[in-house]
Amino acid sequence: MEELEEMSRDDKINNIRSYVKALLHYLIKQQAENHSTKSWEVLIRNSVRDIKEKNKCRKSGGYYLNKDELYSILCDALDSAIDAASLEVDEGRSKPKKLATF
Repeated sequence: MEELEEMSRDDKINNIRSYVKALLHYLIKQQAENHSTKSWEVLIRNSVRDIKEKNKCRKSGGYYLNKDELYSILCDALDSAIDAASLEVDEGRSKPKKLATF
């Protein structure tokens, strides 16, 4: 039973990590292109909502990840988000190094 709970926790954390990458990706695009679209706004809001929802433990009422752990995931996801955004910003002509300065 304990192994199953650990697998479930890992799955939740992986989902959170995916939402964080998507969130950062579109925040970077917004900043680099100095504009936004309605679909980006919806994706950003939904990502924040999904992160909060996935992080909440239903049974205990606590959280899977504390503030420091969420910050660590955010830092870890940043490079992937920068790489993904660099393929889209300025029609793919932006270098990841440049986007990292935003």
